[in-house]
Amino acid sequence: MLVLLCMVLRKYENQVVPELLAGINLDTLIIAMITVIRITMKSVVESSLSQAAWVWLSDMSQQKCKHKAYLSDFKVFDEASRGIWGSFCLLWRMKLRHRIGCIGAAIIILAHGFETFSQQMVTFEQDSQDVVNSPSTPAPPPARSEIWDTYLSRGYTGDYVPALSTKAAVYSGIISNEIPMTLASCETGNCSWPIVPTLAACGECSVVPVSWTCNETSQICTYSTESGTSLDDRMDAQDHSSFIVSPTNGTLHQIDSKSQAYFSVFDMLSVSRPVGQDLEVTGQECALWFCVRAFDIKVEAGKQTQNTIADWSNATLQHVNGFHGSEYVFSKLPDEFNVDNTTRYSITNPAMIALRGFMADVTSGTLTADLSRLDYTSDWVEAMWNASDSSQEWIENFAHSLTVEIRHHGRTTNNGQNSIRYTGKAKQMAPIVKVKWFWVLYPGLMLLASIYYLFHTIYRTARADVSAWKGDALPMLFCRVDENIHDHVKDAMDVPDGLDKRIGGIRVALYRAENGQWGFRTIEEEEAEMIDRGRGRRGTTDYR
Repeated sequence: MLVLLCMVLRKYENQVVPELLAGINLDTLIIAMITVIRITMKSVVESSLSQAAWVWLSDMSQQKCKHKAYLSDFKVFDEASRGIWGSFCLLWRMKLRHRIGCIGAAIIILAHGFETFSQQMVTFEQDSQDVVNSPSTPAPPPARSEIWDTYLSRGYTGDYVPALSTKAAVYSGIISNEIPMTLASCETGNCSWPIVPTLAACGECSVVPVSWTCNETSQICTYSTESGTSLDDRMDAQDHSSFIVSPTNGTLHQIDSKSQAYFSVFDMLSVSRPVGQDLEVTGQECALWFCVRAFDIKVEAGKQTQNTIADWSNATLQHVNGFHGSEYVFSKLPDEFNVDNTTRYSITNPAMIALRGFMADVTSGTLTADLSRLDYTSDWVEAMWNASDSSQEWIENFAHSLTVEIRHHGRTTNNGQNSIRYTGKAKQMAPIVKVKWFWVLYPGLMLLASIYYLFHTIYRTARADVSAWKGDALPMLFCRVDENIHDHVKDAMDVPDGLDKRIGGIRVALYRAENGQWGFRTIEEEEAEMIDRGRGRRGTTDYR
């Protein structure tokens, strides 16, 4: 049974707490097995302990080991074989003089702690585990896009325009300071996904040189960027700011690039004259383009983290046969993007035309500000002017807003393999079985001690020339008892503890008569003195 217990513990160690047959818990099974071990062990030890009483009182044992045996010792051994209190009494009575009895009593005492200490063998620690065999998909692929062809044809002219959701993403990106991330679905609150690639929007703002010329006659200065954006402002203006945003073909970012899919390039030019300070002139070229972005997405304790692994912007315009005609296609995506080689990431030309036209309108306007008034052509221009001091942070937020739109309203090729490829692993907190093997030594050592005790009792029984009566009550009925012992009994059997008080202190020895009958004889004082003197000359020999 102990081997079976070890096999069960080894099987379920570091595993989720199993659901056993008939709803039985693992700890219940362990306690049941420990109980079987304890009962089996105690039955062996109790039987051996009962046999040790006969060995203790035998005449041959007393002569060899020079110990004193009393009638009351039978009661002590009997109570020791029945419970823990009797075992303590036996240890106190023997005081290690009768080791065979003391070992048995110690085993009986320690065996009572089996169920208690068995609780220390196995503990259950909460840990996250993969969800398997779920009827639903607890961590479906996050929102992602492989193809952007979201646009509308307006009116009789058939002009391409962005969808309303795309316009809303542009407006939010320009004005809002914080754009929420796209949340992945995670039923358990703890999920992880492989690297997830998707079409996205990338953005950058760079400082560009500004040149200017001033006309002394008109008192007007003209400020210009290399891409052609210009701004006129008065020479004598104080505490005054002028701002212009204008779409361009770009110098650092050329909108007709053959290697990147730009959908907006614009200049932001700002001129200000704070009171008592020098003239401040700032020119920036900002660009937005389609890219492929790889995300590392995790959800832990219901909180999502989304880290960008890398961006890829290498796209070329290809002419293909089909409804949309030409399209921008991303090529040579790195392996770290976890891209299926059969997947095509692209932007259709009509969708690109629609977005470029809309962005050109939005990124066009002027603003003037002084002490008393603020004049601007659109709310979008005001938002850009407010963000001009932190343009890179602003353009990244703008690109993030468009990325959310692209992920939600772009489309995939509906490749079933990709659905599996980007499906995440859901984890849930579950109790894990942890085995403390140190505590398994406890019943193991006790079992070994019991086996040793059994064979040692058999050996001592043979040496003492006593039959294996163990706890059988019948041999006691047919053992002869000296008459003088009966004379001491009288009415002691009618009094509580009367026998123990009347005859418990009489020294006796178990002997076998020539006719084969067993009996108890008293050891007279003279004989006792001779035994004691012999023990004093040769020393005390413990009964082992």
